[in-house]
Amino acid sequence: MNTYAEKFARSKGLDISHLPLKFESLYLDENIGKGFGEMGRCFIEKVIYPYQQKIANISLNHLYLLNKFNHDRYFASNPKLGNYTYIDISFDRMINTCCHEIAHYIQLAK
Repeated sequence: MNTYAEKFARSKGLDISHLPLKFESLYLDENIGKGFGEMGRCFIEKVIYPYQQKIANISLNHLYLLNKFNHDRYFASNPKLGNYTYIDISFDRMINTCCHEIAHYIQLAK
């Protein structure tokens, strides 16, 4: 993600050196099955000491790990009850989420 963000910023003439990018982690969002929740997020670390440089972090929902086991959908409801609500966790969707979060990073850097 860093490489892609750097290439994109360079192509647009943006200086992102003052806000380094770090892939933070995978996280659990307990609201995801309730129709709320998010599949990715971009945020700036809270810096305790003012002389330290701020860092932008990108995290992805851990549901994308299921794609590693050839799952393209995560059923957020109970299919046995006739409710077939699912979340797309395909590789393409994960790439879209990464691009979306990198766009937030570019906005923060600007």
